[in-house]
Amino acid sequence: MALTKAHNRMIAGAPVNVLDFGADGVTDDTAAIQAAINTGKDVFFPEGNYLAAGLTVNNNQQSFIANGGNTKITKNANGTIISGSGDDLYFGGIDFRGGASSFTGDNISLTGNRITFSENCGSSDA
Repeated sequence: MALTKAHNRMIAGAPVNVLDFGADGVTDDTAAIQAAINTGKDVFFPEGNYLAAGLTVNNNQQSFIANGGNTKITKNANGTIISGSGDDLYFGGIDFRGGASSFTGDNISLTGNRITFSENCGSSDA
């Protein structure tokens, strides 16, 4: 049997790509992004807009990274976009968007230690 498609997640130590789990930015991406988080590996978001709410991260030493500063995770339900209690988490290049006119709740609610947001990363209601 020949290997027809290799995914980044098949390479030891490589971050997982949310697209490999079915995220598409058109439909609800929550399940796909949560599946990527649940691997415990670093999670990569290609440039785009993803729709999600209710994500949880309880892993330690996990990064959530995107390129170019033009990647958004937009809330598509009431509650938080992402919450959890993992330690040593890093977020870079992702803008968490709340959709203030449509949904309630904080965008981010993380209670772990040493959580870092940097490089084109933020949270807004727009």
